[in-house]
Amino acid sequence: MKVVKVKFRASDYNNSVTAYNFFMEDGMADIGDPVVCDTAKGLAVGTILEILDSNPSGRTRASKWIIQKVDLATHMQRLQREEHAKKIRAELAKKKFEFEAQQLYSMMAVSDPEVAKMLEELKKLEG
Repeated sequence: MKVVKVKFRASDYNNSVTAYNFFMEDGMADIGDPVVCDTAKGLAVGTILEILDSNPSGRTRASKWIIQKVDLATHMQRLQREEHAKKIRAELAKKKFEFEAQQLYSMMAVSDPEVAKMLEELKKLEG
């Protein structure tokens, strides 16, 4: 068992960042990890600031426990997948627009010689 100092974000009611000591199982989490804590006001998510000596002297005193480390790996992978899908959708939309425009110009060229001439010139310019 270890005692760790955990900081909590400022809230709407409290503009200061607060830090409290909690008990933690050995090896559960490291400095900088987000953790779920059993606080006097219920469950709260905080970040481990430091690992303190386990002796029961004043500054390392704790009365509540860290419940678990917050594992963000799956969430980060999900965000990466969403971002990649967003890029693919944007590229598909661009290609769809280009295809629709090309098809429309081709159909217009059948009945309008001026459009046919411009489309032929455009094809030559674009290689």
